[in-house]
Amino acid sequence: MKDGLYEAEFGTTLGMGTAQLTLRDGVVTGRTSNGLPIAGRCSLDPRRNLIVYEMTVEVPPNTDTLSGFSTGDNGRAVMVRGEKAVGAAGNRFSFGFAGRAVDVAMRYVGSLKD
Repeated sequence: MKDGLYEAEFGTTLGMGTAQLTLRDGVVTGRTSNGLPIAGRCSLDPRRNLIVYEMTVEVPPNTDTLSGFSTGDNGRAVMVRGEKAVGAAGNRFSFGFAGRAVDVAMRYVGSLKD
């Protein structure tokens, strides 16, 4: 993955969502379509030829997520970690969260404006 602006579509059998993301020097920032902040890191593991990612989404109190998980009265920082083979299936990947598969499709939108 190269530095730039990305759009992500993600979903489970319970629903779909979108996010706008920025990748700069391995740092990921962005927001979901309903305003939840996303922050994390993305890097290449050249030995294993994998893209390794770790992101956190801040979910407010009493929110039901697309996985069916509810955050309760205090809200929750939801961490997503995973790996994706470089070049495998384009920019599509899945991860597990709260016992449900979340499918993601990423699309490069354009370069960063300095």
